[in-house]
Amino acid sequence: MRDSWRLQLVIAAGIIVAAVLMSSTTIYTRAVSDLSLTVSLREDLTERRQMLTSLWSLPIAGGPNESARSYAEESIAERFGEIESQRLRFQSSIPMSIDLPLRQGQVIPPTAFFATLDEAKSHLTVVEGRFPKPPELTSDANLTGRIEVAMPVGAARAYGVGVGSELHIVDGWDECDREPDPPPGGPPPPPRPPCEPTMLVQRLIPIEITGLIEPDDVESSFWQRVPRNITFGAYVSPPRPQTVSLIVPPETFDSVMPTVMSGYLVNTTWISELDTDQLNVAVLDDTRAAFDLMREDLRSVGGAVRSPIEARLESFVKDLDFTQVPILMLLAQVVGIALFYVVIVSGVQVAERREELFSMRSRGASIMQVISHTAIEGIILAIVAAAVAPFIAMGVIGLLGYTPVFDPLTGGNSIPTTLTDMAFLLSAAGAIVAVLFTLAPLVIASRTRVLSERLRGVSRPAGPNALQRYFLDVALVLVAVGLIFEADLKGTVFERNSVGGLSADPLLLSTPILFALAATLVILRFLPYIYRFFAWLTYDRFPLSIASTLRYVSRTVGPAARLTILLMLGAALGTFAASYADTVELSLEERIEYDNGVEFRVSLGESGYSTANGVRARLGPIDGIEEVASVHRGKVSAGRSVGTTSSVTLLGLEPKSALEMMWFREDLSLLSLEELLGAIDVPPVGRGIPIPSDTETLRVWVRIGPGETDQSLWFRIRDGDGKYITGGGLEMPPRDTPWTAMEIDFQSEIVSFGATAPYTLHAIVMSEPQGLFASEPSTIYFDAVTAIQPDGRELIIEDFEHRGWIDFAQRRGSGDEIEFEEDPEPISGEHVMAFYPGVGQSPGLRAAHVADPAFCSNTRCTVPTIISQDFAERQRLEVGDRYTLRTDRMILSARVASIVELFPTLRPDEQSFIIADFDPLFHMGSVTGLRPSISPNEAWLNIADDPEMRAAALAELNRPRYSLGQISDRDQRLDESGRDPLTTAGGSGILLVAFIAISLLLALAFLVSMAVSARQRRLEMALLRTVGVGNASILIQLFLEYAIIVGTGLVLGVLLGNRISLLLLAYLEIDESGRTVLPPFQVETDWQILGIAFAVLAGVLLVGVVATWRWFLKLELNRELRLTN
Repeated sequence: MRDSWRLQLVIAAGIIVAAVLMSSTTIYTRAVSDLSLTVSLREDLTERRQMLTSLWSLPIAGGPNESARSYAEESIAERFGEIESQRLRFQSSIPMSIDLPLRQGQVIPPTAFFATLDEAKSHLTVVEGRFPKPPELTSDANLTGRIEVAMPVGAARAYGVGVGSELHIVDGWDECDREPDPPPGGPPPPPRPPCEPTMLVQRLIPIEITGLIEPDDVESSFWQRVPRNITFGAYVSPPRPQTVSLIVPPETFDSVMPTVMSGYLVNTTWISELDTDQLNVAVLDDTRAAFDLMREDLRSVGGAVRSPIEARLESFVKDLDFTQVPILMLLAQVVGIALFYVVIVSGVQVAERREELFSMRSRGASIMQVISHTAIEGIILAIVAAAVAPFIAMGVIGLLGYTPVFDPLTGGNSIPTTLTDMAFLLSAAGAIVAVLFTLAPLVIASRTRVLSERLRGVSRPAGPNALQRYFLDVALVLVAVGLIFEADLKGTVFERNSVGGLSADPLLLSTPILFALAATLVILRFLPYIYRFFAWLTYDRFPLSIASTLRYVSRTVGPAARLTILLMLGAALGTFAASYADTVELSLEERIEYDNGVEFRVSLGESGYSTANGVRARLGPIDGIEEVASVHRGKVSAGRSVGTTSSVTLLGLEPKSALEMMWFREDLSLLSLEELLGAIDVPPVGRGIPIPSDTETLRVWVRIGPGETDQSLWFRIRDGDGKYITGGGLEMPPRDTPWTAMEIDFQSEIVSFGATAPYTLHAIVMSEPQGLFASEPSTIYFDAVTAIQPDGRELIIEDFEHRGWIDFAQRRGSGDEIEFEEDPEPISGEHVMAFYPGVGQSPGLRAAHVADPAFCSNTRCTVPTIISQDFAERQRLEVGDRYTLRTDRMILSARVASIVELFPTLRPDEQSFIIADFDPLFHMGSVTGLRPSISPNEAWLNIADDPEMRAAALAELNRPRYSLGQISDRDQRLDESGRDPLTTAGGSGILLVAFIAISLLLALAFLVSMAVSARQRRLEMALLRTVGVGNASILIQLFLEYAIIVGTGLVLGVLLGNRISLLLLAYLEIDESGRTVLPPFQVETDWQILGIAFAVLAGVLLVGVVATWRWFLKLELNRELRLTN
């Protein structure tokens, strides 16, 4: 150790780093898992971290019942006593009749129940009167007066009572033997035997209202712990509004009521506040088991336990492996780099001691004797490293809590860490493996024959090693490529296990390590040839400094290749480190952007949102809302023909608004979003037959030809707001009769319903009994649609001379036909419209509608659509092909305008999708029936960025008057994402530590390599200086030598790091629920940080080169040449 203590210290640094990283695998994953559990429970459950233990319908008095309540309390203390920070008890009697006056319109008589909650008195505000006192009992256990109660303010005002009101609990029973009602959620009671009571006993329990109360602050920590149904009127939606709570002191419930009301049933609920900050991974299984044991305990006394904590723990356990495995695989690869560093530095040390080794072997020393000295040194280092590494790991991991990545999670404090036996075992394993890697070069050198080694030194270089000689490196590359191909086929390295959790395929998870190893072996095989090629290419073509540099590197390719590989692995780690945080953050952000699609998605109610203009009219005026778009989302069937249809999701949107509002990523389609939406953007629809706004009567002439008919006639008219209104219900005339005028009062049936001008006629609809079977064909003739004006003028607005009317394809039935025929006695012109209803079972509605020129020809209407790739492949559709869309009430012809693999808000892995312009869908759904079959059920909103205006707009949208459903806020979801440190901060923290450690090892390896190389090249440099090579040329040569090594290593490392990033980040391909992540993640590298790291490494290179050059300049040429001779 005295001879090479400097190199030994450098080796010791590698052993310690390996031991620290190995021990970090358990310390770090445990610490971050604990932090993740704490943060997720704290954030997801906010203030409601309670466990509710309930016993239902037990008599208020009686030994067995008291025993049941005591047993429940003992079970709570035994199972959760260590983490239970507070316990409240809520008791309530079953509802009983009370002689409160009926409210206006109330039919069901009111009921009331006594209730008490521990510690509630200090958290209630007595609005009027005083808090009730426990009543006194006589010596024979009778009441001396009324039971004092407090009533919630809202209930007292609703029933018109107040302080001083005297009421009675009215109870009665008969002689029939009845079973009590089962507890909530239990099985239904058995049928009760018939009983006719002959006697009724009524009991009056006198009560007096002494105070009106309300919670002091419903946002306080006390009331946040209490479920909403027992907060004494703090919330306005009790399950039974006719039931009133009568609040009494706990003493009344515990001492008075068991005596006065001994046979009455009560419910008891214990509200246990659990300190979730005490939960960690070590006690996770015990805590989950405690819930099961608690549930088993309570089952015997008819009780139950529930807690939101339990469900959160189950979800956490299912996804624990999903989030931990990538970190473990990452650390395994970093440890591999540290071990490779140990091998390189050990090789340098062996090269320094080569003469000593040859001397020992030539004098008969065995291999064990040669390596025993180094082994003893390594064992000492291993013991020291194994002992201190866990503590170093704990300290470094704890300090990560102060970094910007973890600061929001730790609140600026250190990360709590736990020292376990496993940490010491892994530390010892890492140290021992590092020592074994240290001994590997020494063992190889000791097995070499002295004479052959000396002859090899003066002749040609050594041949290929065993791996290259037998092409084992090629075999390993093939294995790695096969695993990568399998992972690509499976799409993910994770899958659902038998219990619903996510499990990883260990073989596929080893792919990154195998890939890195295979890349190392490939470079070892081909790098010498590359260097020799460039050396030959530059011979006699470049200056001496460049040519001699390449020739030197090609001659000494072994050390250069080892340094190149070490640099490559370090650069790969750096590339992954610079990619991890940004990639994970970007993936989480894009998942939300893709799922939400726009800033706000709102599901619409059923009233007031029948048209796109109606949506804008109701939501647009709200302050802060800048843009509104109407959307229809639903299920339809689609395909080339009836036998090939499949269920798909239909998304109808407004293309121009969607272009401004939607998030879109370029790689989702070969076309831009503007090109995609432009392909389905239909010109404005709604060009029907104009109707003068002052029309009083709308008339159409009808004649029924031969055949059976049983129909009523309707008009579908569109107003200026885009709303379709139905008028008519006129009975068709008998068959074989002359032309009959069928009229509606336009003003009363259309205008009076809120329609606004201008008006257009779009469809004539015929209704008939659905399912009616028509056995023979029939014909209905139409002519001369006439608008009668107030002055009596009759304006023919449609004479059917220019065709332009088409039938609507039926969802059921044989199909209708329309012909325009010459008629011997037309009302106007020469042609009439002949409507031929299909023969067979009636669909209920038939219609002839105006062919809108925006997307219709004279024979059919075709809607341009975007379809998903899987739907196109399944139906064998290409751009330009036509297919059919089938809703519940109509069949619509569609054309493929574009094919995409993904589109925001839609998941093709769950169901194929079709995207179309909302306007033609709405138009066709409106003109082919008496009410729209396709209408807006979703709205997309853009809201102002101003926080106050934004909050006011959201508050307004949540008001009941708008009847809105769920509001999906993209920014809120983005803020809530990233809470799990295992997913976001976990990898970043350990990567920071690993990259710093590996960077230090790289710098040490370079400096050691330069120092050893300088000592070995003293003669070379002395000769160069002797023959007149200038100092600048020597500096250039040195710089170029290491620049070639560094440049090759960094370039290969970046390429390798990008591929390893794709493999190591494979867990981002599925989310925590096991669904495929959409859109697929893209590796995002922070080139600025990586550039800084590479610049620091280049600085170390420059310093080392300059130091080596200056050392060469100080050499005494005569002395060096004389010593060499």
